[in-house]
Amino acid sequence: MNPLKEKTVGCSLVAGIVICACGGFLSLLFGMGGVFHGVASREPGTDRIVDAGTLNWVPTTFSIMGVGVFLALGSIVYGLYYSNRGSLKGPRQVIENAKVLSRYAVTKENVYLTDPVDFDYHEGLVYCVQLQTNHYDKFEYRCSPEVFWQCGEGVYGEAEIQGKWIGRFTPYIGRPTSVLPT
Repeated sequence: MNPLKEKTVGCSLVAGIVICACGGFLSLLFGMGGVFHGVASREPGTDRIVDAGTLNWVPTTFSIMGVGVFLALGSIVYGLYYSNRGSLKGPRQVIENAKVLSRYAVTKENVYLTDPVDFDYHEGLVYCVQLQTNHYDKFEYRCSPEVFWQCGEGVYGEAEIQGKWIGRFTPYIGRPTSVLPT
């Protein structure tokens, strides 16, 4: 996922939770205050409540809680949608002068392994490579172990991608003349 989008989704999730918690606190505060004010302002003969006080603000605080829940759930749904879309879909593309920024493997327990020595002690690894495809864009791709070992960190090469999958990476020998600035 794009780091800016990750940060936006995370911040909107936290903001939604905070807004929901503040709305719940205000609902409790205004509700209790309104009940106490209503009890204190009863008519002496009929016990009819004359003024509800802050109890009138409780529907507004429920609306605030609803906005917080909507924001939190919306950010979760968008994050899941964005991370799952286009995993292997789309046409194959050949990217020239792609630079390998990093490579690592992820275990079943979501532990990131960067040292290839540790790969022998784990099974079912997911191999990932982060490529810089132009001056501004950096993307993370999954790949097979054979392609993973072709991708050395800092190496330029030609990558064949489809969605979020690298099918082939051919490293350049020497430094190409038209590459991205370091």
